Amino acid sequence: MPVGEVVDSYEVRTLDGEPAHIGPSQPVTLLNLWATWCAPCRVEFPDLETLHHELSPAGLRLLAVDVDAERIAILEAFAEDIGLTLMIARDTLGAIQSTYPYVGVPTSFLLAKDGSLVRGWTGIIPKDDYAFIEDYVRTHGASR
Repeated sequence: MPVGEVVDSYEVRTLDGEPAHIGPSQPVTLLNLWATWCAPCRVEFPDLETLHHELSPAGLRLLAVDVDAERIAILEAFAEDIGLTLMIARDTLGAIQSTYPYVGVPTSFLLAKDGSLVRGWTGIIPKDDYAFIEDYVRTHGASR
């Protein structure tokens, strides 16, 4: 998926059963694809949680989608075990693969409010790129 391309709309259910929409006319979104068995995902989550706390007031929505369709109880225990408060969802049908192609987890996509791809990462987001995310959200987030 090329940078600047508007992504297809996608809907997923959070652990609370609420729908989370991705695509045009949504907040600036950092979409993180992960799995409970993924060791690098576990390593990355504390940084994502910090990003969530620091930038959600500026308009960032961080959505972590489990791509291995674990049961809700497993995901809730996982989130509690590592202290996650960011939005977690699960892709029970594997539909995200056709909308957001990825080759492994973790994979992350920064999406603009118009649904276009700002940037993508395969693997853990490099620490240096957190400044890019912060600058983008502060420039294009909630109040813009």
